[in-house]
Amino acid sequence: MCNGEPLTKSGVQDIVNIRASLNLGLSDTLKSSFPNTVAVARPNPVLLSLNSSSHTDCEWVAGFTSGEGSFKVKVKESIRSKVGFQTFMDFRIIQHSRDDKLMESLINFFGCGQYKLRGKGNLPGGD
Repeated sequence: MCNGEPLTKSGVQDIVNIRASLNLGLSDTLKSSFPNTVAVARPNPVLLSLNSSSHTDCEWVAGFTSGEGSFKVKVKESIRSKVGFQTFMDFRIIQHSRDDKLMESLINFFGCGQYKLRGKGNLPGGD
């Protein structure tokens, strides 16, 4: 594609083949316009080996979370609590189902948590 190939029919087909392997794939219009499309193989993600005692890994997790996750604290009145309030903390990261190894790696990093497949495309959400 670096040598003017996208300007040819086969170059455009190469681009459509790549697009077919991304996220939701091709629209119906692209499928009918390019019936010979073959999605390119996607590489398997490398399993991260995160170490919670490593300063670098902690920074990576913080940066990844700021882009892909959220953390919230909820305070509710509670008659069962001595102080009258109950605190809930929620840490979430939502990823595509193909990233299940990443989610497992984060659970190991924190030493707690779970992930659930849910929603369209079975997105694993870590709690």
